[in-house]
Amino acid sequence: MEEMTAAHRWLPFGSVVRVENRDNDREAELRITDRGPFVNDRILDISRAAARALGMLGPGTARVRIVLLVLPHEPDCLELQIGAYSEPANAAAARREAERAGYPVREVDGSDGLRRVIAGPFGQPSDAETARDRLGGFVRSCPGDGAEQSTAARL
Repeated sequence: MEEMTAAHRWLPFGSVVRVENRDNDREAELRITDRGPFVNDRILDISRAAARALGMLGPGTARVRIVLLVLPHEPDCLELQIGAYSEPANAAAARREAERAGYPVREVDGSDGLRRVIAGPFGQPSDAETARDRLGGFVRSCPGDGAEQSTAARL
């Protein structure tokens, strides 16, 4: 929440962007650490620290310009987390749907008690994104790939 971070729908984790608030000419450099926003007319969710730096704490939204400064190396292995389920039957249904679509898929029990349905691995980002568009969920690096997966606060 107090780091200069942002969420973007598809920029890789670790990307650095300069965000320019077009309403007040303030700007800040932010690191992409999360997926979002999930509101159709928005392109970026930012942390509280970033909102403070950009003068957005009061209004909550602003017209912005985004400039990509750093694009990290793409991971060699990507997977798609289709969902996380508390009910095993729901996880099984999601797994069957992915199997019917022709994707390699597995279920993984998490330490939080949720069963995750994971498709992949995918070697190409475009293949993972195609699966995401068809099945939902979010693309992430395979375990052990070293990609950052922290969570940014949303305003």
